[in-house]
Amino acid sequence: MIDVIETSETAFDSTFRDNHAARPRRFCTYPIDRYYDPGTGQFLNVDPMVDQTGQAYAYTGGDPVNLTDPTGLAPYSYTFDLGLNGIAPSALASFLHATCSTTFALPGCTSNFEKGQTLPLKESIAGFTESFPVCVENIAATSFTFVALAGHPEGAGRAITFSFEQGKNGEDLLNVSTSSNGSLLTKPPLDIIDFPIAHETWETMANGFEWAYAQYEYIKQQGITSV
Repeated sequence: MIDVIETSETAFDSTFRDNHAARPRRFCTYPIDRYYDPGTGQFLNVDPMVDQTGQAYAYTGGDPVNLTDPTGLAPYSYTFDLGLNGIAPSALASFLHATCSTTFALPGCTSNFEKGQTLPLKESIAGFTESFPVCVENIAATSFTFVALAGHPEGAGRAITFSFEQGKNGEDLLNVSTSSNGSLLTKPPLDIIDFPIAHETWETMANGFEWAYAQYEYIKQQGITSV
């Protein structure tokens, strides 16, 4: 059951009462763990797992119309500094796309994969090999998206997007974010185990990006066609 509360002027609001017009009242919901304001599309208090989710107040990655997240804890979004500066995001996306078989964090990725292609990703965890089958849903200039297939530990239908961007000082960044739907692994209390593992996996890939990209550019300059 979702409780609904009506917000009005608070002690904080009254600080500005003399210089600001009266604030309109709005309704907020309480989906079990945190109060959520439909008007702003955000929670009113910080995600207790913000270190893992990377989203202090956001709900369903900013898409509350099409996605749901009853606990506010299911998706994650991580941003990593690649150790590069001034490289066009599209160039970095093309690089990862072209070298996925050797650069991607999980074995099973195919270089120059195509939309609709199935990738039999896998990872060895604590001596066991776990399958992470995905389908390529979208390939854009600066990003690509995979969708988990049946048998994926995080649940079939869960999307994960890898996108490249530049920071305010020109630093090159990789963002890895998921949709809200998932499996028991992405819900409390098991997400406290799953999310740190995911973060470490993508962080390891990001940390190796600078060397891998430099090698890729050197090979291109030497006119070697195989990467």
